[in-house]
Amino acid sequence: MNSENKFSLKDTNVHKGIAILMILGIHCFVRTDKTLYNYHWELGGVQALNYIFYQAKIFVTIFIILSGYGLNEKYKRNYQLYGGDKRYNFAFLKSGLSKLMTNFWVIFVLYAGVGLALGWVSINGTWGGIEGFVIDFLGLRDIVYDFNPVKTLNPTWWYMSTIIACYLLFPVIKKIMKYNAYIPVAFGIVLQIIAPFSVYRQAQYGFVFYFAAFALGILFSEKQVLNRIKSHEYKRKWLTVIIAIAVTLAAFLFRCYNKFWGDLPLALSMMFTVQLIVCSSNRISSFFANIFAFVGKHSFNIFALHTFYLTIYGKDLLYKLKNPFLIIFALALLSILSSVVIEKLKELSGIAFLQKRACDMERLLSARDAVPFDRRQSIKINGIAICFVVFHQLFNNAGRIAYSGVITQFISEKTLLNLASYARIGMWLFIFVYVYGLAKSYMSMGDKISVRDCMSYYKRHWLSLMKPYWIVWGIAFCGTFLFSVQPAIRLDKNIIYIILNFLGWSDFFKTPMMNNTWWYICLAQIILLLIPLLCGMIKRWGAVIVPLVIVLFQFINMAGIKSTYGGSYTQYIFIVLIAVMIARSDWLEKISSARFTFLEYVLLIIAICAGLYWNKEFASADKWNICGLLASLSAVGIIILSHRIGANMHGKFSKALCFLGKHSCYMLLVHTFLFEKSYFPPLVYWSQNVILSWITCIVLSLALSVLIYFIKNQVIRLNAAIRFSKGKNNEH
Repeated sequence: MNSENKFSLKDTNVHKGIAILMILGIHCFVRTDKTLYNYHWELGGVQALNYIFYQAKIFVTIFIILSGYGLNEKYKRNYQLYGGDKRYNFAFLKSGLSKLMTNFWVIFVLYAGVGLALGWVSINGTWGGIEGFVIDFLGLRDIVYDFNPVKTLNPTWWYMSTIIACYLLFPVIKKIMKYNAYIPVAFGIVLQIIAPFSVYRQAQYGFVFYFAAFALGILFSEKQVLNRIKSHEYKRKWLTVIIAIAVTLAAFLFRCYNKFWGDLPLALSMMFTVQLIVCSSNRISSFFANIFAFVGKHSFNIFALHTFYLTIYGKDLLYKLKNPFLIIFALALLSILSSVVIEKLKELSGIAFLQKRACDMERLLSARDAVPFDRRQSIKINGIAICFVVFHQLFNNAGRIAYSGVITQFISEKTLLNLASYARIGMWLFIFVYVYGLAKSYMSMGDKISVRDCMSYYKRHWLSLMKPYWIVWGIAFCGTFLFSVQPAIRLDKNIIYIILNFLGWSDFFKTPMMNNTWWYICLAQIILLLIPLLCGMIKRWGAVIVPLVIVLFQFINMAGIKSTYGGSYTQYIFIVLIAVMIARSDWLEKISSARFTFLEYVLLIIAICAGLYWNKEFASADKWNICGLLASLSAVGIIILSHRIGANMHGKFSKALCFLGKHSCYMLLVHTFLFEKSYFPPLVYWSQNVILSWITCIVLSLALSVLIYFIKNQVIRLNAAIRFSKGKNNEH
């Protein structure tokens, strides 16, 4: 077939351009106070503009038909190149959704961001809370509305829910069409017929109602219907178009339009009419076709943003023009200009490049070199963890914020406390890295491990854990005599308390400590004892031990065994189990070889944030200690994100995190001395600024760690020199 006679991308954009202009008319004149504009002509006793544009809802159906058609055309083009790859269908779905969601998220962030900054919208007022915000951000609001009626920033975004559902159903439709190409369309028509009797929102106007249109678009692509119409292969084509025009006019003149059963036939009639009048080859129609094609190219952006200028960001402003033609022209011009600016911003910000890469099938299907989760990666995670922990310690207490005099300028104190609570995820990151290293070390000893080998393993890792702690403990015990509070007084001058604190067991026995954050040393020793047992259980039973451990630790919780300062130890058991299982399966290395799209990165970030939020919100009612699992999954998400983004380890930011991670152990042990009133004046709060206080604490803790490292290295060198000199003297 001659390429000039094929139903091309330009033809698709022409149809979309006309459709989007009609949809602008719908939102301008159908559900609006008629006194806002000057127009009094009536049609059958009803104002003509309201009547005409109410029938124009069929153009949404045209959008859906063209979406199914275009998606299947792209599928066929790529399938010829990559159809032999079993991963093709999943990669294609990722590609399509990534392209769709990137545009939507750019618009969402820009318009929601402006509204939040100017105070025109709010999380609670506009979305009814953070849950509604996330659902709206994902474009799923209309799908879940019947079960969870959350609010939305833009009511016309119901279309996002519909098109996302259709995209997800695309592989199912393709599979059914292998048996019979007409089954999905027939099923969709049945759904459309019964739609008036359904109370489900998606059956009234959603993916259930538009399933027939989407499936019909796919069928048109498979059977080359639109190509055959354009290439004059159908006999009596003009008669078909005349009948289509007659049906369309009859619907308007005799008001026989039914918004359910008449939607699809009238949409097809309109498509045939447009194809005849606009997409022909004469100069006049070509001129208008070029204009409509340009508008159609920006149709998705226009659809997603145009109602902002009729509601939040320009309520009633456009209606001051009074003339209906000027109103719709101004709205179209403003929406098109906004879309052009958004596309330019995408190019300048690099989002367009990310979107192109995310939709590149060759890239998605090509193999990527696996990146080992080695010591360098672990150090980087520790660098991230110490930043989180320092922020948590500085701002997790309202009393501490009050005495420090920190001024919260751009966020409320409640928000700061919530952020500090979320930052506690740093402890889960520390535990993951610690357990991952212990499990790898234990598994490297082989399958048959004797009791002697196990004791050697315990001794080696216990000393490795305790040596940095003892250095800091000794410096703190001796050094704090210079300040107002002596450590002996803090430990109640009790030799038992001092010994327990030296061994890191104070938290377990609930005795006083010089530093409350040292509870972690006690937990780390308990974890060390459990590693051989957990490695053996996971090796034998696999993931089955997870529910067993959940039940087992409910009895431990009932016994009241928990930390004084670190919360319940059992909340960390999930991250311990996950770390051991990942160490055994090398799962992080496997996932590093997969290709991530921009969509998957965003969804991963949302999952991390959702886990942190629900962990905090449900903690008070968590009788089964499941919130620890949510925090553990968020921690694993952060690790995956960090492992994939900074895997090359060559960037300056990655190097900075590695440097912090190298010193994270000493920083964790010393940082609270810098802001606790018992030891130092609040050095870190000198600026009374949140960010500067956080940075100050990190820098001072890092400086102390560097100093400790320097002193330790000098002592080691001095000791080596003394031994060397003694050895020489003995030789003489």
